[in-house]
Amino acid sequence: MHEQSRLKQRYALNENWIVALLALAALVTAMIMDSQGLPQKWHAAILWTVTTFGALVLLLRRKWALIPFWGALAICFLVHLLLMWVIFSQLLAESKKVGMLYAVPFAFIETLFLQLLLPALERQLFGVSKKESH
Repeated sequence: MHEQSRLKQRYALNENWIVALLALAALVTAMIMDSQGLPQKWHAAILWTVTTFGALVLLLRRKWALIPFWGALAICFLVHLLLMWVIFSQLLAESKKVGMLYAVPFAFIETLFLQLLLPALERQLFGVSKKESH
């Protein structure tokens, strides 16, 4: 029982660090983009990215020790960045401002989709068995 409590404490500490680092990364990214004169619509893209991948990392913490998980997540992250560029640079080219809260439902949907996709990607690309990927 005492060991389980210590383990929960360790995960809580890791989660706090992850949330803090994601918030710092988002803030620094927004500041850099603002200093370059980029439109504020990119703040919505930053929020979308941080929300999606932060939630995935926290939800799937039991997989943190598995290299295929991080590989599949990295592939998803790169595809996500490409899609963010297409959406915010090409599709919303004329728009200078997009409300950040508009990104939240899309982040939620993408998180659910990726949570289902990641195990399949781990199996397909890294040969992880079905039992290991869950």
